[in-house]
Amino acid sequence: MNSTHNISKVYHGKWRIPTRNQSGDIEYRECMGTLTYDGESIRLDVYPEFSIAPCECEYIRVLYGHNNSGCSFTLFGLNLQKWNAGVSASFIVGGVIVGREVESLSTPVYNECVVRYPYLMNWVNRHFYTSTTKDGKAYFETQVDNLQPVCEFELEDGVTISLCPNPNCHWEGFQFNYTEDVELRIKSSTPKSIDDFQKIITKLSVFLSVALYGKQSPYSVKYGTNEDGEMVYDDTLFQITKSKEPTRNALIKFEQFKDRLGELVRKWFKDYEQIAPVSSYLISSLEKSVFDAPKFLIVAQAVDGYFKRFVNGKDGKNTKQYEHQIRKLLKQFNDVDAIKTCNIDAEELAHTRHKYSHLIPDTETQGIEKAVSGEDLFLLTKKTMVLLTCCILDYMGMTTNDINACIKGSIVERMI
Repeated sequence: MNSTHNISKVYHGKWRIPTRNQSGDIEYRECMGTLTYDGESIRLDVYPEFSIAPCECEYIRVLYGHNNSGCSFTLFGLNLQKWNAGVSASFIVGGVIVGREVESLSTPVYNECVVRYPYLMNWVNRHFYTSTTKDGKAYFETQVDNLQPVCEFELEDGVTISLCPNPNCHWEGFQFNYTEDVELRIKSSTPKSIDDFQKIITKLSVFLSVALYGKQSPYSVKYGTNEDGEMVYDDTLFQITKSKEPTRNALIKFEQFKDRLGELVRKWFKDYEQIAPVSSYLISSLEKSVFDAPKFLIVAQAVDGYFKRFVNGKDGKNTKQYEHQIRKLLKQFNDVDAIKTCNIDAEELAHTRHKYSHLIPDTETQGIEKAVSGEDLFLLTKKTMVLLTCCILDYMGMTTNDINACIKGSIVERMI
């Protein structure tokens, strides 16, 4: 699925630009301009009939405008890119709210956020229609208005998360088209700011990246506010990061763990700042690229970080040596089938990490006799990724049986 979904858009309208009046105060004056969005960047080109000073427009926190149809826009984080005195100015825009003027990213405005990911449907892996055959004819049925969330749980007091089916039926000429998707909805009993929702989205995106074993990022985010008992949604424009298409079997299988999804996500959020860099290192190591020693170091460092943040001291001892850390982790996961298959040599892993961390020349071998290179380094990296995956699943509160169930049939199992 194309993560940008061909969402290139152009908006012609009027935009309020900050200028300094005769008294020296900043005021906002309206001018013609065009907002352009291609999914990767947002640009505003304005053509003021008045003088503007680059120093006053070098960075604009919030800017308002409306297009020729009267739709309101809020632009955030504008950086001046090009200035042509008395003629035009171009800005790179951080993000846009379409449909409303919002004071700031931290202003509580919205009660709901609807997030769409390119491959969320792959994870849920369920159809929302029924088909039958009668008298040689095929019948197709979907109850669009009565579709219930496939999963729903409370994240915290007043905030719920749900995965909701989003089938779409439409005619194109004489051709009937039916598509299916799943939306992630975040609902709050009290208004929240864009910043509040963005923090939740960021944490959920990393969780989904681990679950699907590849980077997952939204391609669409809409915010809803309750107006006279009806939810009204505002669209957003933002830089879309490409998501990785998952393999057939996810690491965390939706059907297998959907009844515990709330528990897993709440645990994920509880100490997110500590687990975030560890899991981000794993996700970055999954990106397709030419293999080299730094890729090994990323994974080896993440295992080290996990031990220091979540394991060290639990037995009353301060374990500093990397080799001893690895031995303790291997003992912790000694009943995990994949760890048994990997048969990781803690000394080999420690020596290899030491060699490449300090860029020790090949001519020096003292203290790193078991360090590996070439194909052996590649295989050691894969084994270390398996160990790191077990660590992250353990952080979520998964048992040995759970970890075995996750790895079985997943791409992790094929690493070894």
